[in-house]
Amino acid sequence: MPKNRENAQILVVTPTMGKRDSIKRTIDSVRKYGGEMVRHVLVCPRDKREKLAATYRMECIGEPEGAKGIYPALNYAFKKQGMGYRYITFINDDDYWLPAYTQLIREALDSDSQLVYGRICCEKDGKRVDVACSGRFCDFAVLLHRGIVLSSQQATLVRPAVFFEVGGFDEHYRLVSDTKLWAQLCVKNVTYHFVDRPCAVYTCQPGQLSEDGILQLQEHRDMLRALPSFSRWVVWRAVARFRFGNLPVYFRRWLVHHS
Repeated sequence: MPKNRENAQILVVTPTMGKRDSIKRTIDSVRKYGGEMVRHVLVCPRDKREKLAATYRMECIGEPEGAKGIYPALNYAFKKQGMGYRYITFINDDDYWLPAYTQLIREALDSDSQLVYGRICCEKDGKRVDVACSGRFCDFAVLLHRGIVLSSQQATLVRPAVFFEVGGFDEHYRLVSDTKLWAQLCVKNVTYHFVDRPCAVYTCQPGQLSEDGILQLQEHRDMLRALPSFSRWVVWRAVARFRFGNLPVYFRRWLVHHS
């Protein structure tokens, strides 16, 4: 059993450089909505480990020498500690969980699914909006061919066995490795379960690497080359289902932007 958390069945990892004040909100949300069901650890540069551990009173893993970006750090943390848990996940140090994450965890632990996920919201300039999503994870790889990312890591739990089976996060990428991982799991036809409630929040703020649109486009195109292709009919049908199913989300977003 995991040390100090005898009931914990989910490992949550937060990669951090230790520079963002928002990490306290991240940690507090995981503690509040994960409780004894999760074990939360930080992975950070080695010279920040002791300070972060003392400040937040939690375990910190020093990332390997020469690690560049969050994906090598996450792979290292999951390889080091992930196999003792039913599910693993990560959340960045500027994102946070919502009350429905408790439901996500409970439904995951009550199921035999290899992947469990829920909806997320995006927070920007003090406004929170719903992000379009779908309960058809089997459409994930198809929708990527139209630039649609069906779900996101902020509210996704995955079994360690299937994570390692596909090789973990591809460290070649700086932005889209988590998207590639979900696409690979989609192609593998993993069993999945969807929680149709907003479970976590992704924050958009200046200076994020994800704002690099050119790099993101380059990596997205490169990623698609490693995935199967689909007929126009299959893609059109998946996109139509996704758009129609998210009409209420689009309407609520319109209301937020015009309020």
